[in-house]
Amino acid sequence: MKRIIFLIIGTLLVLGLVLPGCGGGGGFVRTRPIVAGEINIAVTGPMGDVQGIHHMLGATMAEDEINLLPGKITINGTPHTVVLHQVQTNEIQGQPSEGVLALRAVIEDVDLVVGGFRTESVSAYRLEAMDDQVIFMNCGAATKALQESVISNYATYKYWFKATPYNEVFLVTSMLKMTAGAVATLVGTLKTYQGGGYTFDDPAYNFTGNGTQENPYVVKVAIFGEALSWAAGIVAVAQARLPGALNLTKNITMQIVGTWLVSDKAPSLTTEMAQIAATKPHVIFTIFSGPVGKVYSKARADSALPALSIGINVEAQLQSLVTYTADGCLYDMILDTWGYGVAQTNLTTPFLTKFMSPTYSNGEYPLYTAATYDAIYALRAAIQGTNSLEPDVMIAWLEDKANAQMGTGTPATAYYPMPATTLSPGLWALNSTQVLAFYPWLDGLTIWNGTAAVNWTYNPALWTSGLAGSGYVAHDTAYGPGYQTGIGNQWQNITGTLRKVGWWPNSAGSPGLANLTAQYIRTNLNGATSAALWQAGLLDQHGFWNFEYAGERPLVIPHWWWMNTPGP
Repeated sequence: MKRIIFLIIGTLLVLGLVLPGCGGGGGFVRTRPIVAGEINIAVTGPMGDVQGIHHMLGATMAEDEINLLPGKITINGTPHTVVLHQVQTNEIQGQPSEGVLALRAVIEDVDLVVGGFRTESVSAYRLEAMDDQVIFMNCGAATKALQESVISNYATYKYWFKATPYNEVFLVTSMLKMTAGAVATLVGTLKTYQGGGYTFDDPAYNFTGNGTQENPYVVKVAIFGEALSWAAGIVAVAQARLPGALNLTKNITMQIVGTWLVSDKAPSLTTEMAQIAATKPHVIFTIFSGPVGKVYSKARADSALPALSIGINVEAQLQSLVTYTADGCLYDMILDTWGYGVAQTNLTTPFLTKFMSPTYSNGEYPLYTAATYDAIYALRAAIQGTNSLEPDVMIAWLEDKANAQMGTGTPATAYYPMPATTLSPGLWALNSTQVLAFYPWLDGLTIWNGTAAVNWTYNPALWTSGLAGSGYVAHDTAYGPGYQTGIGNQWQNITGTLRKVGWWPNSAGSPGLANLTAQYIRTNLNGATSAALWQAGLLDQHGFWNFEYAGERPLVIPHWWWMNTPGP
C-alpha cells in the first residue's frame, strides 16, 4: 500500500513539473484578458522625469477617450474597459535592474505594455513581457538593435513593436535633411546681406571658400550629444555625412570642428561650451534626450554664442523651455513629433488641443513619448480587427501593412517585415517584393546613380538591417513621406509668445513642384526631371521630400547674430 501511495505522489509531482501552471508552488496561468471585461495595460517609463510623465499623460488621454466610447474595446461584441498601470522604471536616474523589478511586479496583472525610454534599461526589463508573451509597444527607445532582436530571435521577441521614434538611422537621416536645409538658408541669407555691404561682426564667422564645387563655402559645425547607446550611431553617421551633405547641389561643405559627448544628466556644461565657443561654429548639431538638453539650451543662450542649434533635444520640445531659458531658445531648431499650428493628419489638432488643456498638460507641449496615445489606439485597432487578445493573432494583424494606422503625427504607421534575405550572419535585407510593398513608385523610376540617370534597380545592400546594416528592421516603423517623417520645429516669436513652429519638411527646394508625391513624379514627369530631383536630394528611396504639412512657417535666420544687420 505504501508503494502505491509513493507512486501516486511521484506521478503528481512529475505532472506538476511538466504541466503549465500546475507547479507545486502555485504557477501563474495567464488568461486573455487577465480580468474579464477589462484590458489592463502597463505604462512603463521614468515617471519621476518629464519623459515618463508624458508617457502617462498620452496613455491616460487614450484611456479616458476609449472608455467613453460605447464599445470601448470590443471583443466578440463585448466591451472592455481600459485600465492603466503606471510602472516607474526610473530609467534616467536609476539602474536597469529597477525597471526589471518594476515590470516584473505587475506583468501578471496586465494584458499589454506600452512605454519605455532609455535603451540601456528597456533592453533589460522588456524581457519580463517577452517571457510572458505580452505585446510591448516601445514608445521611446530609438536604438535599432532593440528591434533587430526580433530578427535574430523571433520566437522570443516577436511581441516587441516600435511606436515611436523611428530608429537612429532614420533619426540622423532626418537631422541631416534638416541641417542641410537650414545651412543652405543660412549661407544664402548671410551672403545676400554681405553682397549688400553688411559685414561680419567677427571675421572668424565669415565663410571661407568662394561657393564653387572646387572651393565651396565652409560652414563650421560642432557635434554635441549624449554618451549613450542611442546617440552613438547618430554621431558616427553625422561625422561621416555632414561634410558632403550639401556640396553637390549648393556648393557648401560642412567642416566638423569637434565632437563633444556628455552625460544625459550633466548639471553643467561650462567647460564644453567654452571649448565649443573657441571653435567659432555656425551650427551646433545636437543629440540630447535627457535633462542635459535644457541645460544646453540655457547655456548656449546665456553665452550668446552665435550658433544655430539643430538636431534632437527632447526637453527643448517643452513650452516650459521658454521660461527656463528666459526666451533664449528663440530660433533653436529641433526634430520633433508635433508643432504649434501644424497638422500632419486630421487627428493632430484635436490631440494637441486636448493634451495641452488643463485636464492633462495644462499648456505644455507633448514630448514624443506621449505617443503612448497612438500606441494604445493601434493596439485597440488590432484587438478589434482580430476579435482577440491572443498575441500570435494580434502580431500577424500588426505585421500586415494593409492594417497601417493613421496617427496624430503620421499619415500611416506601418511596420517593416521580417527581412526575406540573409546577406551574411547578422546582416539581413528586405527583398525587392518587400521593398516595393512599401515604396511601389520605385519600380520604373529614373534616378541619379552618382554619374548618370538610370532606371532604379533593387540593390539589397541599400535595404539592410543588422550590426553593419541600415534601419529596415522588423517591427520598426516605416520611414518616409506618407509614413513617419517627424517635423523640424523652430522656436519663433508668434505675436509676442515663443512657439515651436514647424518648418521642415518644406517645399523651398523646388517651389514649382511643391507637394507632389513620388508616385506622381514617376507617372507624370520625365526621367530627366526625376533624376535631377534625385541628384538634388529632394527625391530618394523613401519618397519626395519637397512638401510641407499644413500650418508650417518659413525658417527664420537671425542674421544679426553674425552681422551688423538690423535685428527684429
